[in-house]
Amino acid sequence: MKTDFHKEYELPKWVKIFLGTFISITGLGAIALCYFAYTTKESDAVPVILFVAALLIIISGLLSYYLKRWRLLVSDEEIYFREFLSEKSLRFVDVFGWRITRNYFVIEPKDKMLPKLKIDHGFRKSEEFFDWLDKNFKNLDAEDILDEIKQVEQDQNLGNTSEEKQLKLQQARRLTSILNGVGFTLGLLLFFSPFFTDLLYYLSIAFPIGVYLLYRYGNGFYRINERQWTIYNSLSLALVMPILMFSCKIFTRYHVLDYIHILISWLIATSLIVFIYFSDPKQPYKKEGKLWSIAVHVILFAMAFSLGLCIFYNCYLDNSKPAIYRTIVAAKPQKDFISFEGIGPIKSNDNINVSPTTYHHFNVGDSVLIEVRQGKLGSPWFRFMKINS
Repeated sequence: MKTDFHKEYELPKWVKIFLGTFISITGLGAIALCYFAYTTKESDAVPVILFVAALLIIISGLLSYYLKRWRLLVSDEEIYFREFLSEKSLRFVDVFGWRITRNYFVIEPKDKMLPKLKIDHGFRKSEEFFDWLDKNFKNLDAEDILDEIKQVEQDQNLGNTSEEKQLKLQQARRLTSILNGVGFTLGLLLFFSPFFTDLLYYLSIAFPIGVYLLYRYGNGFYRINERQWTIYNSLSLALVMPILMFSCKIFTRYHVLDYIHILISWLIATSLIVFIYFSDPKQPYKKEGKLWSIAVHVILFAMAFSLGLCIFYNCYLDNSKPAIYRTIVAAKPQKDFISFEGIGPIKSNDNINVSPTTYHHFNVGDSVLIEVRQGKLGSPWFRFMKINS
C-alpha cells in the first residue's frame, strides 16, 4: 500500500506552550532554591534544598529533551514515530487498525511481534491525520462497539426483543453511574468523616463485595476493567474508591508491632480473591483487554482489599486481654509524629506516625497509657490512652 499523503507532524502548539511554561517554572524554581541554599543560615536544610533543586533541573532537562525529540512522520509506505526513549515505525501493509485508549492513540499491527505505535493524547486534535487514518485503516473501537451490540442482540437471556435489551442496557448504565457515585462518596466519608466510623467500616467492606457480585451475576451488562470506547459503563470507581480509602484508613489507624502473621494472611487472602475472580466460567476478561493487564489490575485490587481486611480483622475485631504500659510523651519531632519514653513495646528512639487528631491530642510531657493486644491473627498491636497533662 502506497499513499501520496506525506507529512511530518510536531506536538500541538498548546502542548508546547504548556510544557514550555512548566519547564520555565521548574528552572526558575531550581535557581531560587540554589540561591536560598547559598544564603540560608540553616546548614542542616542545605542538602535537602539542593536535592530538590537538582530534581527540578533533571525534570526540566527531561521535558526539554522530550520536546526536541518528539516526531511523527507519515511517508510513502510507513508511519514513523519517535518520542522520549523509543523510536518505532510500522509499514502500511502491517497495520491492522487504530484505536483510542485512556492514555494513548494506538496504531496496532497485524503481527503481534511488531511494535504498536502509542502516540500521546495531546496529538488527538490533528484532524488531518485522523481523517487520513480513518480512510485507510480500520477503526478498531468502532468495530468493537458493533461486536458488543451484536452480542447483546444475539443473547436471548437478555430479553426477547431488541427494545427490551436496549432498555436493560440503559438501566444497567444508569445503575453503574449511581454505584460509582455512591462508592466515591463512601470512600471520602470513611477517610475524612469523624462520624459513624464503625458503620462506614462495614459498609466499605460490604459495598465492594456487592458490586462485584453484581458484576459477576449481572448477565454481562456490568463491567469492571473496560475499554474507553464501549457500550458499557465501568464499575471500577465503585470498587476502587471504598477499598482504597478503607485500606488507607485502617493502615494509618492501627499501630501493629509485628506484621508477620498479617502478611501471611494477606498473601493467602490475595491469592483467594484472584482465584475467585478468574474462576468465573463466564469471565469476559479475554474480550476486555490483554490478560496481563487485567491480571495486574485484579492483583493490585486484591492486595489492597485483603491488606485492609487483615488489619481490620486483626485489630478492630480483637478482644484479647490488653497489657497496659505507662509512659510519657517525649517529643513531637514533626507533624503527625510522636516519640515516647521507652517502655514495653515502645523504644525511646521510635517516632510513631499518628493521625492528626491524635497528634493534636497529645502534648510533650503528657502521661499516656499504652494498651497492647495480641491481635486476632497473632500480630500484636497497640493504641494510646491519654490520662493527664
